[in-house]
Amino acid sequence: MPHRLSSTQWPLVGRSDELDRLTRLRTAASGVVLSGPAGIGKSRLMREALAVGRESGVHVEWVQATRSAAAVPLGALASLLDAEARSTSPLHVMRSTAEGLRARAGTRPIVLGVDDAQLLDSASAALVLQLVTTRTAFVLATLRSGEPVPDAIVSLWKDAGAVRMDLQALDEAETGALIESALGGPVEQAAKRWLFESSYGNVLYIRELLVGALEGGALVERDGLWRLPAHPPLSRSLTELVNERISGLDDATLRVLQTLALGEPLTLADTVEIAGESALISAERDGLVTVSAPADGDAVRLAHPLYGEVIRAALPLVRGHELRVRLAAMVQARAPLRGRDALKVARWLLDAGEAVGPDLLTDAARAANAAGDPTFAAHLAQRALAGGASSRAALALARAHIDARNFEAAEAVLAPLEGRLDGQDAALEYLEQRVIVLFWGLQRHAELPALLERAQTWWPGPEWYRRLVFLRMHVTALDGNYERMTEVTAAALTDPELDDASRQQIAPFHGRNLLYSGRTREGYEWARARRPQLPLRDFSDEVAFAVWISAAVQCGYDWPQLEAELPGALVEAVRADDHAGAGLAAFGLGGIAMGAGRFADAARWLTESELHFGHHDAIDMLPIAIVMRVKAEAGAGEVDTARTALQRLRVTFASREGLARDAPHFAAAEAAVAAADGDRATARRLLAEATEQVPHVALWGAQFTHDALLEGAEADPAAVALEALRERCDAPLVVAFADHARARADDDAAALVATADRFEALGAQRAALLASVDAAQAFLRAGDQDSARRAAVRADALHVAGQGTEPPQIEGLGAVALSPRERQLVDLAAQGLTSPEIAEQLVLSVRTVESHLYRAMNKLGISDRRELAKHQS
Repeated sequence: MPHRLSSTQWPLVGRSDELDRLTRLRTAASGVVLSGPAGIGKSRLMREALAVGRESGVHVEWVQATRSAAAVPLGALASLLDAEARSTSPLHVMRSTAEGLRARAGTRPIVLGVDDAQLLDSASAALVLQLVTTRTAFVLATLRSGEPVPDAIVSLWKDAGAVRMDLQALDEAETGALIESALGGPVEQAAKRWLFESSYGNVLYIRELLVGALEGGALVERDGLWRLPAHPPLSRSLTELVNERISGLDDATLRVLQTLALGEPLTLADTVEIAGESALISAERDGLVTVSAPADGDAVRLAHPLYGEVIRAALPLVRGHELRVRLAAMVQARAPLRGRDALKVARWLLDAGEAVGPDLLTDAARAANAAGDPTFAAHLAQRALAGGASSRAALALARAHIDARNFEAAEAVLAPLEGRLDGQDAALEYLEQRVIVLFWGLQRHAELPALLERAQTWWPGPEWYRRLVFLRMHVTALDGNYERMTEVTAAALTDPELDDASRQQIAPFHGRNLLYSGRTREGYEWARARRPQLPLRDFSDEVAFAVWISAAVQCGYDWPQLEAELPGALVEAVRADDHAGAGLAAFGLGGIAMGAGRFADAARWLTESELHFGHHDAIDMLPIAIVMRVKAEAGAGEVDTARTALQRLRVTFASREGLARDAPHFAAAEAAVAAADGDRATARRLLAEATEQVPHVALWGAQFTHDALLEGAEADPAAVALEALRERCDAPLVVAFADHARARADDDAAALVATADRFEALGAQRAALLASVDAAQAFLRAGDQDSARRAAVRADALHVAGQGTEPPQIEGLGAVALSPRERQLVDLAAQGLTSPEIAEQLVLSVRTVESHLYRAMNKLGISDRRELAKHQS
């Protein structure tokens, strides 16, 4: 087990408010009693509070109550008693104990920590109360809720002025922060979700789950990200902890828990039908189950998810079979079944070894696909086909293969189905899957025109012709001319005869076409207005969500808002097993972090994105995610890691025929590695080649051209090229790229400062930093040292430490020489002191303070006093 997970080093996370309150209460109350269930973190918080008190000069004593010590009067407090105290009267014991504490403390205040105070014997509890009522000591005690408590301890908060604090479990964000703090690095969201949902934020359970996953090799660090490829079985120690809670139950109550372990959540009526009302009442009374209000669906669940794992592991075979069959029969009686109900019933029957019909297996397979479980969906669909199911099962199987990125297997299922579909709706579902496989997955683009020709013969008449717009649009896309594609989708969407399903299919692609034809504002607004809710339901949802994020990240729209929204979207998508949504959310976070110069953060998010797209990637985002990750790792100075990712990119996509976007972006990734290796000439050549390969997409051409400028390309040709691209693309970042190149070509320092302003306003902090460096150098060439220094200070302020990049260095700009008095005043002002406060502290006039500060800020190139704090840091 790693040392950082030892019990003594377990980090304190999510308790800063409680710790602050404990510190304040030490002078405002006679004591504090921390109450909460086992494992919630009471003892850890108390130890931290006592350590804070010790550092502030308080005398600290600690006692640990146990059941063994309670067998001996005053046993828990033995360390506080003098040698003869046990044989004297209770009054003498109390007096001598107080005197001994004061003698050890001297003039310092006394804090007594009592852990597990509910286990104190009555004499020890009375002594603790006496120490509080006589103001001898401030008592900080922990108390396990739900257990009997000595009346003297209850009197602490009822009569003696102590405060009772009920400690709550950690929430999901706090649990994630604790896990990452314990492991010392970022953790994939799916692992954090599992740990939270399995622990309900109980710190002891979190630790046991984490230690078990590490020791079993299930939780591993790869590419700088801790990940959990499969959920590990519960460790023996955690199983024993759970068994302490659920052991000794009568059979009726145990039946309630077994039923829920297999079927939760169940309605109240269903639970009563299978397990009985009186047993359910007993289980609820003992805190073993929870029942929601009727307004919330009166759902019955186990009180803790770990109960289910332990109960299922110990469930007798005959009881398990009986319960699964009864659950299945009960739900099937509600026919027609909803998708998730069909999935539940199929799973129960299969686990019970019972026969399942092909129609139910087909419905369950489609539901498993919707639930993000393509492996189980494929299993169900294959069983359905073996039982004589219709083409609906074959489409479910193909979808499962697509979701698992097994495009060859999907094509093997789909190809024999061509022309055998019953009805136009099924044929459209088939064609959508075939397009995903041939266009996005296998990149066999040459087969699409022939598929379109054949599909047009399946039904006569204009209605079917209109419904083929989705396939026709992808045939049109083969030459990468987005302006022509925009015309096609616009015409289709204005056709009043187009059916709703086809309109929903192509609407997201119209936003994409607008984006890459250069009408980025229209494309972004179109995508934002149609942004789907999570979890993403189908291919169209995935495209729409991707266009919204891609437009924002690539163009510079609403980065602050997006960065605030996407962490929550990632959590929500992972919670719903929506790998597409999670991958896109992480991709967006990575792109914004990279633009801000936070390369290490970007690499973390893009690694997470790559992980999700590895599970599900119908719209072919994985190669771009890896490209972005290569650039992030290179930007962070992790050249070997970037080179490894680049090699994986080459190997993974070596067999692709290539979409128009692939080759130039791959070249940009190679350029990033070359630049990080110090080979800027090769980087410029690769970026120039990339630019030549995207004549139809001004947005990409502008990005590559500006990247080449940053690697030392000549400014005049870059400015001309970017100004021409700006005429074809209205993206805010493209406008800023062109301004940057023109200002650099003209050696216009003031224009470079304005360009830095433009970049910073967009959130493109890294580009703003580089423009500020250019401005400082331009000012130096003009002989304006003060302005150069101001630009240099701004560049330094824009640099993000700890992200793999060095602070900017401006050649020819001498170090700032502050006098000792100026340095002293700058330090105080940076702490937030006003001029009158500084003057009073140093016995100076306010005018003298402000005069010295004015000179110091001029030397530093700072015009706003609020910038001093950042400069000093």
